[in-house]
Amino acid sequence: RKSTAARSQNAAFERVRGLMACADLFDLEKLPVGDRLRYGPGSFGLNTLQARHLVENGCPFVMVANGMSWDNHVFQHEIHQMLVPEMDRIVHQLITDLEERGMLDNTLVVAMGEFGRTPWMNAARGRDHYPNAWSLMMAGGGLKRGVVVGETDEDGVDVVSKPYSEQNLFATIFTALGLDPYAEYDLPGMPTFHRVEDRAPVISEILA
Repeated sequence: RKSTAARSQNAAFERVRGLMACADLFDLEKLPVGDRLRYGPGSFGLNTLQARHLVENGCPFVMVANGMSWDNHVFQHEIHQMLVPEMDRIVHQLITDLEERGMLDNTLVVAMGEFGRTPWMNAARGRDHYPNAWSLMMAGGGLKRGVVVGETDEDGVDVVSKPYSEQNLFATIFTALGLDPYAEYDLPGMPTFHRVEDRAPVISEILA
């Protein structure tokens, strides 16, 4: 009888072997030139095209990170002049492609960071980490369209309407994907935990 460690090692090996067998999926040269032109020429756009291609071929979860950091503690305005137009164009292209392929309702697109930024500039004309208020964008996954939930005061300092936590967000994401957000995990030698702790409620305003 195989031990837990042996089974885990075998599972990891099979995953690696599966990735090696899918090498062709990572060759963007095999995709239409028009696709590469719409997403390119930068690495963020081509990585997003790669994500679309993986999802089309059955990959259940893909994360795309922009190689140029949004963590702008200095010269935020100048850096955002480069980042924001690219982000708008590429995310729009991804959502459009998924819609045209009939995949958007079954694919959840989430664009977010892990915290907000200070509403005020620091001495280096940047913005520092700020956990009190932050925003994100979600599309697809059967969510309602054109909905804005919550607001801050006029200075962006505090949330004044519909404050939600990370737990509420994750409960909503799991629910949109058809997964039980409160399912338990019981790993050997580890405490039992849930996908979302404290049975945090979903953000009902955006669920269709």
